[in-house]
Amino acid sequence: MDLTNRYILMCQKALEIQDLWRPKQCDIIIEQEMIEAGLSFCKQGASEVQVVNLYYDEGTEQYQQECEELRNIAVWLPRQDQLQYIIEPDESKVCLIIHHVLSDKYYYSPKDTYIEPHKVFYSMEQLWLAYVLKAKYNKIWNEEDWVTGKSD
Repeated sequence: MDLTNRYILMCQKALEIQDLWRPKQCDIIIEQEMIEAGLSFCKQGASEVQVVNLYYDEGTEQYQQECEELRNIAVWLPRQDQLQYIIEPDESKVCLIIHHVLSDKYYYSPKDTYIEPHKVFYSMEQLWLAYVLKAKYNKIWNEEDWVTGKSD
């Protein structure tokens, strides 16, 4: 799982993905407060990452998720399988998309050129997040934010 500051920033800026998030047990998150306090290359954000848990409510004698207000205070860091589900809910069809994800050239705006995805994204989570944002929302990563993509 990618817990780099770059991926955290990419997820924070991917508002469309954050809007899709319905918190569940085992989701990986980081609190907005931690991001605002400042992530840097010297202090990796991974130490601030949390996993959503269930807790036991003695009053109701049931397990509850601690998720009700998470969407307001945390950024979801989707795993690769969650990103794949966004693009294709049928797991048996994901393999048909993998070739495109790995081989289609990606428009890299800082260099104003199309480039192999592995030269731009350093993990499968980064690559799949970029693919989802491009395919569903025509957005590309410019190293600071998701912006409307260049027409292919």
